[in-house]
Amino acid sequence: MDFKEVPPAFLGSPVAFPVVLSGFGKRSRTFHTGIDVRTKGAQKAKVFASGDGRVIFAGKMRGYGRTVLVRHKGGYKTRYAHLKNIKVKTGARLGKGDLVGWMGKTGRASAIHLHFEVIHPSGKFIDPRPIFY
Repeated sequence: MDFKEVPPAFLGSPVAFPVVLSGFGKRSRTFHTGIDVRTKGAQKAKVFASGDGRVIFAGKMRGYGRTVLVRHKGGYKTRYAHLKNIKVKTGARLGKGDLVGWMGKTGRASAIHLHFEVIHPSGKFIDPRPIFY
């Protein structure tokens, strides 16, 4: 599942002042397909579009809770999961930095945070850590 590619340069952090809670990659019996981040004032923390794109899904997704999926140039996608509230609708065009929603703990989340994924056009997951460092 791991794909050895750096996220494209046009993507940036979806949150201000991120603190990484859980990294990308193999866990004991599972594979974490993204990165979990939190920020100051997480209860009211805003989540922003990582890059220009179009919302291809905005709603509830099993395990992820309230989720937004955005398609970017070149077929890359980003997923924003466990949101408390979603600000955008499917089909909306987003610019980098536009408000997507608010950090939450929906789905299988046990604490307020954002689960963030970068998906290669082939469908493989890319480690998003370079975006945050």
